Amino acid sequence: MSLEAGRPASCGGRFVILSLPRCGSTSLARLVNAHAEVRCLIEPFHPQRYNGKYRALVHDVPSLDSTLELIWREWNGIKHVWEPDGWPFAGHPEIQDWIALGPGNKVIYLMRRNLLRRWASGYLARQVQYWIGTREEFYSRLDAVTLPVMDPAAVREQLARDNTAMERRRQSLIEGRADAMMLYYEDVYRENATGMERFAFTNRILGFLNFPPVTLEMFRAGFEQHLEAGNNRWASPEVYRHIPGVDEIEARCGCDETGWLFR
Repeated sequence: MSLEAGRPASCGGRFVILSLPRCGSTSLARLVNAHAEVRCLIEPFHPQRYNGKYRALVHDVPSLDSTLELIWREWNGIKHVWEPDGWPFAGHPEIQDWIALGPGNKVIYLMRRNLLRRWASGYLARQVQYWIGTREEFYSRLDAVTLPVMDPAAVREQLARDNTAMERRRQSLIEGRADAMMLYYEDVYRENATGMERFAFTNRILGFLNFPPVTLEMFRAGFEQHLEAGNNRWASPEVYRHIPGVDEIEARCGCDETGWLFR
C-alpha cells in the first residue's frame, strides 16, 4: 500500500515536520519515512493533495483537532508547509500555530538561511507548476515556459516577508515551549558531509522522535539517498540563469543576511 493511501500507524509518538516551501522538508519527510515504524503524511492540508479531503475539513481550531485525530489513526507524523501570506489557512493564523503547538507533538522546524535561493526555487516551481518529482521532468517543463521578469524591489519585499514569517514561527515555538528541534537546510544537506556524519544525523533525528536507531547497513540501503542534496535539488546556478534579469536581482537583493544566488 502506498504512503498516499495510508498505512496503519505504529506506536511511535506524534510529530510534525514544519517549514516554508522549498526548504527540503519533503526530502526530510522521506528520510524519516524510510524507518519501519514511521508513517509521515506529506502535506495533508494542501488543497490539491488527497483530493483536498483533509483541507476541506478544517475551518477553525476545533475542526483542526478533529481532523488531526482522524489522521493520527493511520499516521504518526505529518509534514506541513505554509506560506508567509498564511496559505493554506489564510486569515487563520491560529490554525497554523496549533498545527505545531498541539499537545503531545514533537516538532522538527526546518528553516533556510539563504532565502534568496529559496525565493528563486519557489519562483521557478510556480512558473513550471511542478513541486515534487524528478529533476528531468522539472527541466523539461522549464524549457517549455517563458519566465516573466521580476522587479528586484518586489523580490526584496518578499525576502523581508519570508524572513519575518520564518522568525515569527521560530519565536512561537520557543514561546509555546514546543518540544522542537530547529534545523537549517544548509546544515542538513551539506554537500561535503561524510556518510558517517549523515548516518549520525539520521539517528539523531530518529532519537529525537523517539524511534529506534538504524544500523549503518539499513542507513545505506534506505536512508542515505534522501540526504544527498544532488538527488532531489532542481535549482542550481545554471538554472538560476534562466531567470530574466537575474544579475540585477543578485546585485540588488543579495546580501550576507538573506543569501546570494551565485556566491
